[in-house]
Amino acid sequence: MFENHLKSAKHISNEKKMKPTASSNLRSSSNQRIAVNPQVQDALNKLEAAQKSSNPTLSVTTYWTLAQTFYTLQRPQYASKALTLLIDLLTGQPAPDTTFSSAQITAFLYNSRLALARLYCIYQLVNESRTVYLNALEDKWKIEKEQLLHISKNLRQMTITELIQSCDQLATRYLTRERNRAKPAPALTDPNNSITSILNEASNLFAQEKQFFNDTLPTEHVAIVLYATCSLVCPYEQLSGFSKDDFYFLMSQIYSSLDGLTHRVIEIYMLNKDNVWNVFYSLLLSLEIGKYQSNRKRRKPNLCVNAFVI
Repeated sequence: MFENHLKSAKHISNEKKMKPTASSNLRSSSNQRIAVNPQVQDALNKLEAAQKSSNPTLSVTTYWTLAQTFYTLQRPQYASKALTLLIDLLTGQPAPDTTFSSAQITAFLYNSRLALARLYCIYQLVNESRTVYLNALEDKWKIEKEQLLHISKNLRQMTITELIQSCDQLATRYLTRERNRAKPAPALTDPNNSITSILNEASNLFAQEKQFFNDTLPTEHVAIVLYATCSLVCPYEQLSGFSKDDFYFLMSQIYSSLDGLTHRVIEIYMLNKDNVWNVFYSLLLSLEIGKYQSNRKRRKPNLCVNAFVI
């Protein structure tokens, strides 16, 4: 099925290897003159009819079905258009009068955004994919995008403790529900409904060096916030092969690559003081940073004097 075919990070990676220069496919104009086979033409006719339909319930189901059809027929630009039309219809104002329940509308919207984000990622429209991932997280899990970006913008001034507290507030709806459960939640059958899995998927997309989101925000900052949130939710919804310490490690890897923030790695290791190795490594790293800073000050030239040397 379409949703299953698009649901794994492994699939995304494989597709990207197969289509290294395919980003132009989704940017192609929909009215570009290309050879159209009968199945594609039939689907395009149905898409046009759905756009003109006065029955939003029919349009929603048609858009979703056609997105799957276009993807199967290897027409990603049309699959993207169908998904975008579905999302725009369900988020439009006033809200469409459909026969779907609010839970069904949420499911349609979430699955459409997830499919669109992965489709964009496969075809290397990375920033577009990032935006749709954040919208999906906000709609499904109430991880508010503006709050997340605000934390990311202030990351350099935040201690790790302050970061974890902010992420706890960011995911408060989910965490409050899970912390108040009398018994564990039933096991999930669909990984798309795993908050840890989707948070991790989005985190990996932001964890790229020297890239920016919305032109000014380093994507690594957003990745750190998302990984920190993963560390909070994963005890309640485990991701195979990952533990809280694994997300701490991913955070430390990014911090160590950011200029002037290596010391935050010490704070991350001290989050788990029960681990003797963490405490020992934190001490060693503290000594290394102290030695580096001392040598740097010792070697710093006197610019005021040197400026007048002829």
